[in-house]
Amino acid sequence: RVWNSKQNVLRFHGPRFSSFSWKEKYAIAEEDSHREKIRLEEISSFRWKLVYNGNVSRMGVRHFREDGFYESPYLGLTEWQLERNCLVFSGLVFPIERNRENWGWIIGKGSNTVYHSVEILPTSSGTSSSTK
Repeated sequence: RVWNSKQNVLRFHGPRFSSFSWKEKYAIAEEDSHREKIRLEEISSFRWKLVYNGNVSRMGVRHFREDGFYESPYLGLTEWQLERNCLVFSGLVFPIERNRENWGWIIGKGSNTVYHSVEILPTSSGTSSSTK
């Protein structure tokens, strides 16, 4: 139940924790939640809820793809990069920081364009759904 409001940070550490108890996994995840630098694979693994000028976008969650492209309903296909813990795309630089409440990430906090990490979990039908 303590996991309910937290994003799964252990999925980026591989299968080495599979034999650990939930308490051990939680302790490791809690320690990882203090890490300040996002990994490249985390950006492409999460989906991102866009909040623009204080309003949640009605266009659904966004995806910064592994191939270095971002498909925007407004900008079309554009390249993105991770530089010094900032997301760079479309000529803009957005700092990235931890979301202390759910152990996820926030891109662009304090700007008009803010992205919040959203976990995508497989459903029983094999498709994906967003949670947390």
